[in-house]
Amino acid sequence: DMIHVIDNQKMNAIGRDRYALSMNWFAREDTDVEQLKRNISNCINNVWRDVPADKKLWGTYNGEYGVIKDKGYTKSFLTFNARATNAYKERTHLVYIANLFMNVGDKRFYCNHGVEVDDDMYALSTMVQWIWRSAIRDGKEIFIYIPSRRMRELLIDWINRVSKEGNNIAV
Repeated sequence: DMIHVIDNQKMNAIGRDRYALSMNWFAREDTDVEQLKRNISNCINNVWRDVPADKKLWGTYNGEYGVIKDKGYTKSFLTFNARATNAYKERTHLVYIANLFMNVGDKRFYCNHGVEVDDDMYALSTMVQWIWRSAIRDGKEIFIYIPSRRMRELLIDWINRVSKEGNNIAV
């Protein structure tokens, strides 16, 4: 009940497709990055207009920072897979712009060595680690915009499981 996921049909429309906001999605020429930027800007500059800039945080792939950054949120960036930092523990309003799938070569390596790989759990664990950089680590309420339907549903499903079954669920 301390994590509030933005549920806005118009803002979330960009991420309907299973692979929307994946690294390959960004690499395609027909990607609608301008619409994504408008959605992020709307969230950060309008929906959260009364929230101080030092309480906001957004993350995506390092290579997409320059493509996505825009007025009002350029400086509040933390790469999507950041770990081991407490520097952002006061951030309460987050935007997570990634739809992570394990690298095909890495996945093949693990499978060839008998290790079962779950793309969804890999993506969820990476996102939860990023979210944990925020104020939630101190038990403070956070608000998060996740444009990727897949990533949003992974988080919501995990939260629902944890709230019913307890914290003994592995990510």
